[in-house]
Amino acid sequence: MKAFEVGGTTLCLALFSDVTNSKELLDLMQSATLEPEVAFLNASLIPDVFPVLAAAHKTLVAKSRDSLTTRTLHSELVYNFSGSKHVRSSKASEI
Repeated sequence: MKAFEVGGTTLCLALFSDVTNSKELLDLMQSATLEPEVAFLNASLIPDVFPVLAAAHKTLVAKSRDSLTTRTLHSELVYNFSGSKHVRSSKASEI
């Protein structure tokens, strides 16, 4: 796991392989009942850590302005990382 400081907030990135319960995790994430609250991204879609950090920065700026597009900070990160601006398809394509 790697930790990064983004706008005074710590962003932790971890890579998992052979995940078999992604549907269950997606359901928990969408219902905001997953503890701790996390964002899931498909690592094969991430060329470098920079796009994730840029999405995190954009997310934190939106939060500071009370202008989140989604309900949670973590789903906003997935939304900002995604090329799609349709919230539901952004989440589904990232898992």
